[in-house]
Amino acid sequence: MRGVYFANVSGLRFPSPAMSAQDTQLVIRCPYCALGWDFRPLTPHQDGRFVCEKCGHTARPGEIAYLCTCRKCLRLTEAAVRLESRYLR
Repeated sequence: MRGVYFANVSGLRFPSPAMSAQDTQLVIRCPYCALGWDFRPLTPHQDGRFVCEKCGHTARPGEIAYLCTCRKCLRLTEAAVRLESRYLR
């Protein structure tokens, strides 16, 4: 049975030695698009971006300041700005 195993050490989760090499590969996934029972993996590009082939969501792991400009992320940003302005009045 393939799965992710964690060892719990004082409240922190560490990968267990029982994990296979296949389970330790980093997979960047789209937060919006499903593929079966999981989120759709993003496709890596030469420039370091990862892109969802379905909705265009992009990610750059390791770049904290990176903001995706896909339609769904822009909608969330606009909604957050409207909500914040409503409560700051």
